[in-house]
Amino acid sequence: MTGFKQDILNLARIKFGEIPKDVEHRLIAETDAIKDYGRGEMLHTMWRLVEELKKHDINICLTLGQGYNVSLVCYLLGISSFNPIDHPGIKTESYAIGAFKISSEIVFKIDKDQSAVIDGFLNSLRYEVARMDVSGDFHSRQIKAGCEGNSDFAFEFKYEPNIGRTRIFGELIGWDKFEKIPTDDVETMKLIHDIDIYGATTSSLAPITIEAIREIKPSNVEKLADALSFTSERKYSHLLKYLENRDTGNRVFTGHSKIDEILSPTHGVLLNTSQLVQIFKMPLRSELGETAYKVIRGKRRSLMASPIVDRCDIYVKAYDLYRSAYVKVHYPEIFKKVIESNSNSSNMSAISDYIKFLNNRLMKVDITNLYQDDTGIEGMIMISRKYPGQKIPCLRYYVQDIAMSVSIEDNPKAMLPKSIDGSVSTKYEGIVSWIILNRPILLEYWNNAEYPTNCLLNSLKKLNELNEDEIEELRPFDSTSYAMRRIGLPYVMWVYTYKTESSPIVKITKPSSKSHIIVSLQGDPEIIEGKGLESFDDDIDNIENWIRQNRDNLLAYWTHEIDSVDLSERLYDKDIMKFMYL
Repeated sequence: MTGFKQDILNLARIKFGEIPKDVEHRLIAETDAIKDYGRGEMLHTMWRLVEELKKHDINICLTLGQGYNVSLVCYLLGISSFNPIDHPGIKTESYAIGAFKISSEIVFKIDKDQSAVIDGFLNSLRYEVARMDVSGDFHSRQIKAGCEGNSDFAFEFKYEPNIGRTRIFGELIGWDKFEKIPTDDVETMKLIHDIDIYGATTSSLAPITIEAIREIKPSNVEKLADALSFTSERKYSHLLKYLENRDTGNRVFTGHSKIDEILSPTHGVLLNTSQLVQIFKMPLRSELGETAYKVIRGKRRSLMASPIVDRCDIYVKAYDLYRSAYVKVHYPEIFKKVIESNSNSSNMSAISDYIKFLNNRLMKVDITNLYQDDTGIEGMIMISRKYPGQKIPCLRYYVQDIAMSVSIEDNPKAMLPKSIDGSVSTKYEGIVSWIILNRPILLEYWNNAEYPTNCLLNSLKKLNELNEDEIEELRPFDSTSYAMRRIGLPYVMWVYTYKTESSPIVKITKPSSKSHIIVSLQGDPEIIEGKGLESFDDDIDNIENWIRQNRDNLLAYWTHEIDSVDLSERLYDKDIMKFMYL
């Protein structure tokens, strides 16, 4: 360990000359932790492994979520390309030291599947190595430490062909210059705001993340990290709250001054684990009393934009995206050479293929957001142009922390969340009616990439401007199915809502056949139509008795007095009948 610590100090002197006090403090803290937790041999091996792979032109990097990414020691060893000293606003020290304490399993990404080179290197160190969990592009090595006082460790390698960009950018531009680029360059941020980032990011972005970038319009890497933290579409309301609090200057989120102070940098939204840890460490129960504590605890949960991310990890991800975008703006020839050329490394063709995919998926898709003032219904609608591979025209609807995809058809259908409640289901009926009202113009926008967005906005009709009779005409023909097998009936029952002047009915079908019966709900159940009636003979009495027992609820669904959720809750034998949306 003494030799390792001296190696680190020598590297620091080469990097910084006279070691600054903050660097010295950080190095002492990290190397002490490495010694205390027996990670010296592991870090030394990681260093030598990286150097060995470089000789074979194999790029290697750490995956996010391990803490080692933000370690100053790992940076000096060339294991990580992130220099934590250049980013004092991001508190990385405790995260790195925590990793030394708890983590002896290191996950790498490599851009060439060269397991023979890795095994040859480890064997040269005379380690006892067990090769484990080999499956496709994933390889694991369990290593028994050779020196007393050091813990056993494991290296895991995942093949990913597009990870070598940062190293190549640094070498071509010059590391001193590359590492000193500003983190708030206006032109770079404009590129990111416009989502003109194909080739600049190696991972696809969720629609909610794209929307967050566009709406937040981050001015620096730290705010870009905020935008990248929004990954769950089910929590779209948290993005709206973030924007509202930012734009209004609101700084009261819970009413508890200390919690509000913690949430202030992210405008009242709990975005990262460091905030969560700070809040959970607070003695709220003793400070507030039991009643007030329960109120604050409930608010705390409602503020959480789950899934929350580690602040250090998401900042590293944002910084990596930003640096690539910066190169694209200020060093376009180098960017083109690295991204599009096949001469620098064997993985460039794979990167080029990825760029084409990302270009099709993100760059050529024009997304328009519609709000209540545009539509006359609660919530927000996100509609895009058709992109390659998309067959069914659809839009995204966000309301009350719920996100759903709804098809743009004569009878629109939705992928409804499993936890949906009656209130949201009512909102679903509103979005369906609005789609029926505006279907031609929505399809024109979806199919025609040249159709102007302002024409869409000017042509849309608002649902709240219609009278009750007009809205009633837009009600969809809805159907819900119930599998009846678990009550001893090998059929599926279809329950309908009314749209025309037809009589209330249910339809019973026999799976994998064309046999069916139509049963009237007017008066006593009566079969009024059918095919293959003989196949139902043995069960007619049971079917009619079940319909008779549930007739009032079936009629209430037919007349829109209750929705599908209410119906499923009221039906006889509801606990043993499988319910699903179609």
